[in-house]
Amino acid sequence: MRCRVIPALAYVIALSFTIQAPSFADGFPGKGNQNDWSNALPHYNLGNKYMQKERYEDAIAQYEKAVAFYQFDPDFYINLGVAWRKLENFGAAEAAFKKAAELNAKDWMSWSNLANSYLKQDRLEDTIKAFEQALKCNPPPEEKTAILKDIADIKKILSVRGGTFAPPAGSSAPPAKIISGSKGGASKKAVAPALQKQTAREAAVPKSPKKNSELQDTGWDQVAK
Repeated sequence: MRCRVIPALAYVIALSFTIQAPSFADGFPGKGNQNDWSNALPHYNLGNKYMQKERYEDAIAQYEKAVAFYQFDPDFYINLGVAWRKLENFGAAEAAFKKAAELNAKDWMSWSNLANSYLKQDRLEDTIKAFEQALKCNPPPEEKTAILKDIADIKKILSVRGGTFAPPAGSSAPPAKIISGSKGGASKKAVAPALQKQTAREAAVPKSPKKNSELQDTGWDQVAK
């Protein structure tokens, strides 16, 4: 999930939802009306607070209010997608991550999150395509390695099961991590956000006994049973 921080004074104003256009604009995406973006930030920041408290419906309501004010910040959609994923509404998460990728096609995180939303819907071919887009955006080395392994494993599943996929009962994604505040505390300001993502291996599948030699030790062997 992505968060922004505003100075203490602006944060007090933000909670009243009557924030005026701030003098700081480091985080402004550079598209559309900056006043609209400033008015959207209090809702976005409040949504992040709700996410920390696992109040996902409330978070979604605030992110959607932020988007209603300003439609050009990909971070709004990424966090909206994370909240929908928490509620296991993967179709809504997909729509949000698609919008984020549309607004910033060079952000590997949007593509990786989109891939994971496809994976949760058993759309393996689309998952591979989205992961391949993420690779084109130069993810960190450890994420690149994880994504490449996921692609290879998914291709094995497609080969073994003819393109179908059924997650085993009890499998679940690891929890989304939430970052808020700044190094000095919990105040917020509109600067370039600290980045946080769902891991590329979001759809973690527990390992099972080695019953399929092609998939053994991949972590996907139980899925292909």
